[in-house]
Amino acid sequence: MNQVVRIELDVTPQIAAMLQDQRRKRAIEQWLELCLGQGSPDPLEVVLEQTRQNARASGLTDADIDQELASFKADRLA
Repeated sequence: MNQVVRIELDVTPQIAAMLQDQRRKRAIEQWLELCLGQGSPDPLEVVLEQTRQNARASGLTDADIDQELASFKADRLA
């Protein structure tokens, strides 16, 4: 049986107001479970993998992405 424990987090008044929305609050609870749950993958790895899958689904290749990154870096250094 899954048990839950109430915790307190310090947040800004704006965030506290947003968490009055029960759908949003449940989404945050689920996100925390995903990110911090036992055996969960690193959240950054999950985001990067989702981004890679979305890019490939859009028809981008690794070469396309590498070219875009090189262009971005060149623009930032210019």
